[in-house]
Amino acid sequence: MLAVVGILLQLAIIAGLLRGAFRTYPFLMALMVTNFLGTVASMSAMSGVNHWTPHASRVFWICDTLQYLMIFAMQVHLLTQGLSGPKARRRVFYLIGGGMLFVAFATWGAYHPRMNLWMTQMVRNFSFGSMILNLALWTTLLRTPERSRLMITGAVGLLLAASAIGHSLRQMAQGLVPLGNFLLVSSYFLYLFLLWRATVNYNAERVANAAPSEGLHPAGSPLR
Repeated sequence: MLAVVGILLQLAIIAGLLRGAFRTYPFLMALMVTNFLGTVASMSAMSGVNHWTPHASRVFWICDTLQYLMIFAMQVHLLTQGLSGPKARRRVFYLIGGGMLFVAFATWGAYHPRMNLWMTQMVRNFSFGSMILNLALWTTLLRTPERSRLMITGAVGLLLAASAIGHSLRQMAQGLVPLGNFLLVSSYFLYLFLLWRATVNYNAERVANAAPSEGLHPAGSPLR
């Protein structure tokens, strides 16, 4: 049931992006398509069984890792949109290079022979690193605030913080695993809802800006 709700929210976001927002947020579109395909793949891997099999766990962690890599790529893209000036290209190069180094270090530093533990620690590391990137993104948005962009950044920040806390709780004690799982699931649905609202707001603002002002002649002069 929860997976179906997630798929409906993902499709609603994709539909909103297709109305024009995907041109401004192409990596958000790529992220949502990745999430949708990942959810379908995970549901297929779990069909016919009532417990986590090694194959289902492997599919889940691959999809989850791809999601966080796409979030990281989207954050970098949003940051590059806020950069300007003669040194902007060099900053973009440093940003991409630093991001690739961080992903490599986070993957290597989290390694454990047990796949579930390795993936849990790796996703936790991705979340902490992306939170720092999200903070840098917030500083650029404060100079030129846009409601839809702020909502996207806020949704991602919420997901990353909840993911870091949830996975940490899962590792601290067996009794905290249910709490960690609840935090991970509830934050994901709130994240999807905020992204959907961001696309709705973007399209509404786009329509409002494109519509002629009330009481004005098409040429721009007031009606008499």
